Amino acid sequence: MAWNPVRAGTLGYWSKDVMADKQRLADRGAPIKFDSCPYGRSFTYHRLDSIGARIELVDLTVQPGFRDTWAQDTATMPPLGLDDPAVGP
Repeated sequence: MAWNPVRAGTLGYWSKDVMADKQRLADRGAPIKFDSCPYGRSFTYHRLDSIGARIELVDLTVQPGFRDTWAQDTATMPPLGLDDPAVGP
């Protein structure tokens, strides 16, 4: 039997600035797979081949609606901190 590792399909993160963060991810080796910004939305998908998954960035401003619909009893979720110079290039 061949080894078949379990992989996450998509890892989702909130972003305070999707336009800046999508470029930061691309610059760090996670190319954009789909960008909804030209279509009036504010989320992107990036490919991260090293773990066989996609990274989804979603605008933090839509989190209240997400929580009201899907996660009513959860605390506010923090955004991804890609603007920290210690994180990478």
